[in-house]
Amino acid sequence: ENTRTAFELLARDIRQAGVTGCGVLSDRVFVSDDISDPVGGVTDWTGIRGYDHNATAPGVTTGAATGNRVAGTHAILVQAITGTGARLLDVDSDAEYDEFGNVTSEERHYTFPTPDLDIDDGDIVVACNSGGAAVFEASGVSGDDDETTVTDSSGRPYADLPDGMIALLNSTVWYVGNNGRPEEGGRSLYRRRSDGTTEEVVPGITDMQIAYRQGDDANFVASPTNWAEVTAVEVTLTAVSLDDRGGREGGRIERSFPSLIGLRNIRI
Repeated sequence: ENTRTAFELLARDIRQAGVTGCGVLSDRVFVSDDISDPVGGVTDWTGIRGYDHNATAPGVTTGAATGNRVAGTHAILVQAITGTGARLLDVDSDAEYDEFGNVTSEERHYTFPTPDLDIDDGDIVVACNSGGAAVFEASGVSGDDDETTVTDSSGRPYADLPDGMIALLNSTVWYVGNNGRPEEGGRSLYRRRSDGTTEEVVPGITDMQIAYRQGDDANFVASPTNWAEVTAVEVTLTAVSLDDRGGREGGRIERSFPSLIGLRNIRI
């Protein structure tokens, strides 16, 4: 049951990898370099990226302490929007220009229906239309019960977004970590969000190994040469019974289960 729950939550995130609310825009996503706490891989829009047993996952420490990643296990970063977001009602900007009339810096203001989305100062959001997307840290949030306006103060220009969508960012690293409860097997499936929050999701998950299919290749590999071309993910979870007397002759029952997950937002 723990493995079933783990796969359900993992697969939901992985299937949505790369979605912006305005289509697949992997090569047209601008990430502000002014985000104050860029954990969870938010400094670079990849949609999906894996970290094998030798690679350091963003914002995640490997070690024996509670909440730290277990050495030798794989981790995966998933980036997308949270929920369905809100339709933009208006976009305006305050721009500065050089002597040749080129935009050198810009502050954007996005307005959307208040009931459709709850954004606070400091939240990481994605604003997009069919021409591109911007990922930035919200500031100057103001409004009333009808409309809310969010400001992007990054000061850098990017493609015009006269209309489109706005949503909260979901940038999450999934990994197997130590839970500090050796009487239950000692390990759990964890996730670390872009706001720095680390959550224990499912206990009893002791290992996670991940392989990726690039394009239409026949084989799955741990480290694709181009993450933008990943089309499917194979996740193998190992779980143990929380009761150490579950086996026929005592000890924990241990099982490994593979699952194949197809990406919905393929970028090739």
